[in-house]
Amino acid sequence: MKAIVIVLFGHYVTTFCLYAVSELFWQSYQEVNQLFCDAICRVIRPGDKVWIQDYQLMLLPGMLRKVYPDLNIGYFHHIPFPSYELSGYYRSVQKS
Repeated sequence: MKAIVIVLFGHYVTTFCLYAVSELFWQSYQEVNQLFCDAICRVIRPGDKVWIQDYQLMLLPGMLRKVYPDLNIGYFHHIPFPSYELSGYYRSVQKS
């Protein structure tokens, strides 16, 4: 996942590439998402809906889905995804 985050959003804001430089940054990103997951799991009730906002919590939907497979999750992403024309570049980076 780390490589995918870097590749998808490196075109938009180069500071995201810091995850490639430091494993500590990536671990912290995962830990923060897990803290949000733990907090939500303490208060969620059947029938609740969870809205997740932006790339800072991009791992959170998957974490919640592992605990609550039927949870209704909404996700909004402020950073635009790259255009289709760049998809060949992304596939080549993933292979390397």
